[in-house]
Amino acid sequence: MRDVAVSAAIFLAFVAVLVIVSTVVRRWTRADDKANRPPWTLRELTELRDSGELTIQQYEKLKARAIKEQTASRDRN
Repeated sequence: MRDVAVSAAIFLAFVAVLVIVSTVVRRWTRADDKANRPPWTLRELTELRDSGELTIQQYEKLKARAIKEQTASRDRN
């Protein structure tokens, strides 16, 4: 009976460690994804341009930056 309890405790500890490690890895990879993305999408830029909040020059500059960052992010992966 004692052997079963020890085996169950070891198994539960192993599962707990796996859950913690997977949570940390998931947060770490999400942080990397957010760091590599521009703060806006091309759709958001287009909406800002269409609403008059961005000039055409600002839109073109930010669009080029977003495309450059997306391309660089894809090349790294």
